[in-house]
Amino acid sequence: LAPGSYTLRFLKEDYVTKTIYNVVVVVGGPTEVDVLLAPVNIPQVPALSEWGMIILLLLMMALGSASVIRNGKMRILNSRNQE
Repeated sequence: LAPGSYTLRFLKEDYVTKTIYNVVVVVGGPTEVDVLLAPVNIPQVPALSEWGMIILLLLMMALGSASVIRNGKMRILNSRNQE
């Protein structure tokens, strides 16, 4: 680069873009700029194993509810048959 003042822009997907103004480049040596990019706050999506646990829990809840309903109906039928 030719000597002078530059504006540097750093960007990467899933990170906040950072712009540094007035970076001076001189003749005779390197110009170093240290930059730390912060990650964008991306909502966490459950991993495949977490989805498996969620589905398993929902199935267990559904089967448990069906069992309770079925047992309740059986009790009603048994009480009617005893009358």
